[in-house]
Amino acid sequence: CHEVDMVQATGFDQLTLAASDGRCMVTLNRDDFIALTAQFFNDHRPHHGVLILPHTIPGDNFNRIAAALAGYAERHPDGMQAYAIDFLDR
Repeated sequence: CHEVDMVQATGFDQLTLAASDGRCMVTLNRDDFIALTAQFFNDHRPHHGVLILPHTIPGDNFNRIAAALAGYAERHPDGMQAYAIDFLDR
């Protein structure tokens, strides 16, 4: 969101942009993005998955987040399925 100046955007708009770019959404905002995933599915909107960060990883601990994302990518070389919701390991 920071890189594309979407920090103040709604979750809906953030997920729409991620989908239009062919990217999954990585977020700490579990509840909203689970609901949005259901909404996108029901509306037949493009969706490339949501990866939820656990609250045990502080949002400003970028090294730890990057390492966890790299590990996830290694374990899932084909990426996420459309409308998938998964949780990043601590």
